[in-house]
Amino acid sequence: WWRVVRADGTPPICHEGRAPGLLRGEGVPMAGARVDMGRGRHRWAD
Repeated sequence: WWRVVRADGTPPICHEGRAPGLLRGEGVPMAGARVDMGRGRHRWAD
């Protein structure tokens, strides 16, 4: 469930302590403790 983040890239309160490290470990682009939503957004092929 640590992969679920809010629209601003922050994890839910119940995961805010552990989620950033787990996401970073999976290669998710981070900006501090938030997911960098601009860099991490999936771009679908047209």
